[in-house]
Amino acid sequence: MLAILNGHEEVFPRTRCVSDGRWCIFFRDGTAVWECNASYAAAHFIIEPTDQ
Repeated sequence: MLAILNGHEEVFPRTRCVSDGRWCIFFRDGTAVWECNASYAAAHFIIEPTDQ
């Protein structure tokens, strides 16, 4: 819900997030659509690991 309130509904949850532990890049259909630091992502999104 916090993601929607912050205007991130266009990015999350229909994206795949790739992180190196410091920076997160959100992809939709193979294209990077948004980036943020990992601390911001952890505070604003529910991110679950996948096998992909």
